[in-house]
Amino acid sequence: MSSFWTALIAVLGTLSGVLTTQFFGRRAATRAEEFAHRGQVRADRLSAYVAFLESLSDCRWACLERWHRERDATGSERMAAAVADYYRRITVVRHALWRVKMVAGEPGIVEMAEQALAAVRRIREAADTGQVDELAAASVGKADEFVARAAVEVG
Repeated sequence: MSSFWTALIAVLGTLSGVLTTQFFGRRAATRAEEFAHRGQVRADRLSAYVAFLESLSDCRWACLERWHRERDATGSERMAAAVADYYRRITVVRHALWRVKMVAGEPGIVEMAEQALAAVRRIREAADTGQVDELAAASVGKADEFVARAAVEVG
């Protein structure tokens, strides 16, 4: 009879070990999946935000080039090229903005990205070089505000 109790205790001990291992193993796997998911989301956000800022900067320079060509080379091939380059870069920055909208964790980031793009587009409305410089600086400021907000999210 003592061998029965010994065997029963061994079986129950093994069963409790299996159940405990299963429980903690599942918990560890769930944590690992959540950690990997958060890491991927962070990487996707960082990639989208950087792509947006790069394309925004390129667009700002294209806008400045267009503004200057409209004043010193009206009707020339240089102006036509500057206008075409500006529209191409606007398209690229819009695509980057769509990525930001898809991955942003909070609406405030999207709003700041849209404000940064609007600030770049306002450069075209400048009446003189002083205003161009002012609007260009304002657009950089809006981009910096976006960076500060996005940096908090991607931590």
